[in-house]
Amino acid sequence: MSQRVKYGYGCAVFLAVLLFAGCLGSAKKKSLDVAPLKGVRDLEEIFLKHYQPVEEDFKLEMPSYKLPVDVTKATNFGDVKRYLSKPEHLKLIKENGFVVVDGGAVDDITATYEQLRKEEIPIYVTADTPLHLFHIQFDETLKEIEESVFYADIVAVTRAMLKAMDEDYQSFNGELKEVAKRNVAYFSVAMKQFDPNFKAPAYVKSWVAWECERIEEHEGVPFYETARKKALLRIPEDYSQYKPRGHYTRSDTLKRYFRGMMWYGRMTFLMKGHEKKFGPIIPPAKALTD
Repeated sequence: MSQRVKYGYGCAVFLAVLLFAGCLGSAKKKSLDVAPLKGVRDLEEIFLKHYQPVEEDFKLEMPSYKLPVDVTKATNFGDVKRYLSKPEHLKLIKENGFVVVDGGAVDDITATYEQLRKEEIPIYVTADTPLHLFHIQFDETLKEIEESVFYADIVAVTRAMLKAMDEDYQSFNGELKEVAKRNVAYFSVAMKQFDPNFKAPAYVKSWVAWECERIEEHEGVPFYETARKKALLRIPEDYSQYKPRGHYTRSDTLKRYFRGMMWYGRMTFLMKGHEKKFGPIIPPAKALTD
């Protein structure tokens, strides 16, 4: 998921209340008590606990030169010349003032710059370098916040929604009861990803077990007829997307966070179903009693 993963997920959690019908909101109102989200004074303050910007005060002063370059007047041309393996390299230096040569394959993006610095060869820093370093910095900051803040918060939200949906299931009858039951199953699948020790309510156990097995196996899209009969939303899903990748492979917490958020982010809520292809998401009343 990309971590893929994150900006739209917050909405997905709360949209799930409307998973199978739009009538639950008017039937019963609840306020969610999510302890980890209380007492938040300033989101910027929370972010700065994980990253403190470093202020720099400097002025760029670099003498200009005219093109084409006269290499005989370059004080360090002798040091640079040994890197010029092709005749056109010298021609490009004269025309542009610099040349790009193959530096070989290295895993560390800073290794080449460090080597050039040691040899006192001027370095031309291209835009991709600071952008890559910014990406690494952002990725590390995001990883820390996801592991220490977001994970606990989404678990708390999921538990609160599970509790609310279970209360609906216990109090409703008929079609509304089926709606609440499927909502319980939806949040139970997410909760099982976040907490492997979580035990889903018995009345949704088979749904949750089937979805969790597919997520764990992450083998791709099941056969249409299989998904039509067994999937919670009755539509085929690409379960290969639930295999953690990127920085989400670096701890068990991040792996669980990845799978749970992928579930929240990827599920498609068809408000009217797709009658021709998949049939209604809520089966006809007669089917509910089968």
